[in-house]
Amino acid sequence: MKYPRIARILASLGLIALCAAACKLPFSPTPTPDAAATAAMQLAQTQMALSATQTALAPAPTDAPPPAAEEPTLPPDAPAPGTVRYVFGHFQFDMPDYLAQDVNHVIVPAVLEGDDAFPGTIQPEYLSITFDGYIIPDAFHTPEIRVYPVQEFIDISQQATDMFEQLNYLLTIRPEDIPYDAGLPFIPFWNAGQIFNAQAKFVDFQSGSGIRFLSMYAQAVYPVDNYNIFFTYQGLSADNAYFISMVLPINSAALPMHAADPADYEAFINTFTTYLQETSALLNAEAPERFTPTLSALDAMIASMRIIP
Repeated sequence: MKYPRIARILASLGLIALCAAACKLPFSPTPTPDAAATAAMQLAQTQMALSATQTALAPAPTDAPPPAAEEPTLPPDAPAPGTVRYVFGHFQFDMPDYLAQDVNHVIVPAVLEGDDAFPGTIQPEYLSITFDGYIIPDAFHTPEIRVYPVQEFIDISQQATDMFEQLNYLLTIRPEDIPYDAGLPFIPFWNAGQIFNAQAKFVDFQSGSGIRFLSMYAQAVYPVDNYNIFFTYQGLSADNAYFISMVLPINSAALPMHAADPADYEAFINTFTTYLQETSALLNAEAPERFTPTLSALDAMIASMRIIP
């Protein structure tokens, strides 16, 4: 009877020991609500990062428009489209490609005949540029650009000296209104008189400045027409070392090609001053594109001119 009771006691003690041992075993605590939220947030951030990476790596849609092509740019010293560059010695310019078929140049020897020589015959050596197949075939004047050395011209011609002083003065004051009969500076010297001017404008070139205008020279009273009028530019380099004279035939839609002789010549002579004033005003009112070649194209050619050191 004694042994069963002892057995029950031992069994109870063993159960207690097992419970105590179980209390000492390691275990994982149940996550608190804050820890669970943090884990969920980290998972969401990981999923977002993965999605962004997949989007960045995805190929671009095939229907996306191609990038716009960049407009080609000309080198800083390249001639403008539609022009041809010519370089003759120390002189360079860009000519509209339709102005002439070819351009020639020659060095004209100096002519020294003294102060009593006929006007226009005394001149230093200069560069002459002429145009073959010029856009206006029927004209009194030969299309030409001349480049003179200023000091050499001054040394041999008082007329040239006076003309350079007059031009320098005009370029300094640059008046807005120039009378039709102002008598603007002009070289070469011709055996005729400047009867009027129109479309006068100051235009700079790469190495200096000058004035361009339309004019007509005559030895007698005569109507203005396209055959006789011309476009001219008279310019000086900034260092006053070179003088540029340009004479180019030009046509206006407002003028006849060949003017008819006046029916009453005496009456025409008596009203000639008024006639010239009205003709100048008529040409001044014309748009630049109404001339052949256009004034815009000729101004651009002037602006391209350069004296090369």
